[in-house]
Amino acid sequence: RKGKVTNYYWPKNLDKGAEGYALIDFETLFKYAAYDAVYTRMLFDVFAKKIQQQGLSKSMKLRHRIGKLLMRCEQRGFLMDTEINKNFESELTKIENDCKLKLADIVYKLDPENKDFNPNSSDQLALLLYGTPDVIPEIDMDSLLEQTPRGWRESDYFTLWKDVSKFQNEIFYKNEDEVVEAIKNGSFDYTQTAQELEKQFLKHFKNRFASVRIQEHKVYVRGEYQPKAFTKMGKSSCASAVLTSLLEQKPSDLVSLILMLRKASKINSTFVKSIRAKIDKNNILHGRFNTIGTQTGRISSSQPNCQNFPSFIRGQLRARPGYKLLEWDLSQAEIRAVAAYSGDKDLIDALNSEDIHRRIASLVYNKPESEISKEERRFAKTVVFGVIYGMSAYKLALSINVTVEEAEAFMKKFFDRFPGLKKWLD
Repeated sequence: RKGKVTNYYWPKNLDKGAEGYALIDFETLFKYAAYDAVYTRMLFDVFAKKIQQQGLSKSMKLRHRIGKLLMRCEQRGFLMDTEINKNFESELTKIENDCKLKLADIVYKLDPENKDFNPNSSDQLALLLYGTPDVIPEIDMDSLLEQTPRGWRESDYFTLWKDVSKFQNEIFYKNEDEVVEAIKNGSFDYTQTAQELEKQFLKHFKNRFASVRIQEHKVYVRGEYQPKAFTKMGKSSCASAVLTSLLEQKPSDLVSLILMLRKASKINSTFVKSIRAKIDKNNILHGRFNTIGTQTGRISSSQPNCQNFPSFIRGQLRARPGYKLLEWDLSQAEIRAVAAYSGDKDLIDALNSEDIHRRIASLVYNKPESEISKEERRFAKTVVFGVIYGMSAYKLALSINVTVEEAEAFMKKFFDRFPGLKKWLD
């Protein structure tokens, strides 16, 4: 189709990421596609041998069979009930507008001068939740690492970090409430505190370090919450997972409404309005199903994600006349896989239980399954899936709303109970 700048528009309803191809002349595209085909064939020859050597031929044949079936599903597509879709859009838009009105009222009560609050602005929200940050002096770890001997192992650096943290947080800043109060009433002297921190540190570690640098550290003492995470730019994070964690820590209408607004907006834009724009003239939606593309090896869906609709809006898509929708799942596939690979006897035994996660929690907490609480079961479930995919103690702490130290202790408890799994993961 003719366009203003390039003389061509990319055909409607195709992937926007592919529009760049319309800017490239045909000869270049022709060469690129030819090289692409040749190299793909060469890679096939290389990988075909590897597949045979590793005994994966049967697995690949099954994958190709599934791929062909999924292609047929894509071509057939889903029938959309446009009336239900438009009703969903109206309901979700109403929720969004109600949230914005209530948020405006709450923000005005908190700060009457803030008349242009934008709920989508992370900076404005962070200011309301955490307040303006102050600074206190802290040890610059890089200045210490420059003085460490060669040949140090990772465990040596971790021990150093723990020793310095203990000195700073338990010996120097031993009374956190006093520091907070001093900052709030304006009596905290940064320069004097920095000099004292440097002096006490060198005295405490006199045989280990000849010098130390002091750096500024942001602290949040004027807001309703302490930030739990920071962005790559060093700003306090207002990501939904962080806000959910804050809400569990302390109820707040402001946080609750922000989360509700985000959820309604996300559902409306991703699963309602944008999907109606993708249907063909017969109200059929042709989503994609992918046999590759996920780190976990699961089948995924895209443009749009047809297998991950929130439950209450699934009724807008249905099978075409004469067909049915099928839902199927593998029960705890990852846990079964690592149990088989690691050979951990207790983990294998847990697979025979009616409730795998309750059984795992029972083994970790060393008490009968009947006494395991919902919270303990949730912890165990989060940990077992987390460790399989390499979740850190910090990420786990954020997921189950505990301190990093508590998360580390729980992970140690878990690995002590399943040593075969720990050995295999290592």
